[in-house]
Amino acid sequence: MRDSRQRVWLSLTKKGRTAYHAHGAALRAIVGSVTIDPSIPP
Repeated sequence: MRDSRQRVWLSLTKKGRTAYHAHGAALRAIVGSVTIDPSIPP
């Protein structure tokens, strides 16, 4: 089986790296605030 996942390489400035990390932190905060009710089927 062939691994068909796409890969992206980034080269960021210091300002871009800071923004990228802030964006990731915001996404983790959103996902972390989600509660899953196991009684509800997917």
